[in-house]
Amino acid sequence: MIGRKNRGHMIPLKTPGFDRGLSVIMAFIVAISLSFSLAAMTLSNFIADWSEGVKNSISVSLLFPDDMQADMQQKITAKIEQILSQTKGIKQSDILSEIQKNDLLSRWLGDKIDKNAIDLPTLWDITVAKNFDVSALQSAVQNIYEGAVVDDYMHWKNTLLQFARDMVVMAYALAAVGALVLMVLISLCMRTLVLLHMDTIQILALLGASDGFILRDVGRYAFWTGFKSAIYGVVLCMAVYIALLLWYTDVTVGVLFAMDWQPLFLANILPIIGVCAIVPAVAIMSRIGARYSAKKCIRNQYCI
Repeated sequence: MIGRKNRGHMIPLKTPGFDRGLSVIMAFIVAISLSFSLAAMTLSNFIADWSEGVKNSISVSLLFPDDMQADMQQKITAKIEQILSQTKGIKQSDILSEIQKNDLLSRWLGDKIDKNAIDLPTLWDITVAKNFDVSALQSAVQNIYEGAVVDDYMHWKNTLLQFARDMVVMAYALAAVGALVLMVLISLCMRTLVLLHMDTIQILALLGASDGFILRDVGRYAFWTGFKSAIYGVVLCMAVYIALLLWYTDVTVGVLFAMDWQPLFLANILPIIGVCAIVPAVAIMSRIGARYSAKKCIRNQYCI
């Protein structure tokens, strides 16, 4: 009778009210910890993409003397434009308009400065591939015009890139803290579970039930409680994540259903596996925590 009421558990551990409350608490713990990890992963990916964009951007600038004829300036500009279009490793090359250059200058000098009184160089904003040889491009450009300047701005980018690397470390530290908090809180929940049924466990111990018999049932009950709670937590976290995605982006529900999910799935296979692994990990941690707490309580009480 006891076994049928508790779905295969010899010990009457199932308490509907407490089970629901424990599942809700553990689901929130899993959801919050998973949110920490997803936030850290998102931040890390954003910083990595931003860092690549910063490292892989260079500029070419030409400041012509006032006495150089306009047609000569145009010839030099055209030759350098041709080199930029033919050089392997240059992904994109855009020459800035006067309006764009004035806008950049306004950010440094403000709008009160008469920009017409300042000689502005001809400027290209260039995106290059990883490990691009800047020195080779500089030699090719300076063969056409000696006063050309090719700059990758690494003298000030290094500080930004170091900050980005520090932020990535902090992001992973945040994820580690979330995982640690998850382990501690699950352990506390399982200890509460064992203490709630301590009277039953004590009676079974007095009647001669072996440690293995008690711990097996407690561990099995805690495993399925953790498994169920982890699923609820993952579903809750994913629902919040999708809601935030719909709220802060232009993506709509219709777009989500119309998307081709296969490329996105393959590109994020490792994070998806990590999210799915949380469910059995929480279940195993719950089982280990419950068995440890039950064994400790029995040994402390009866010195078995």
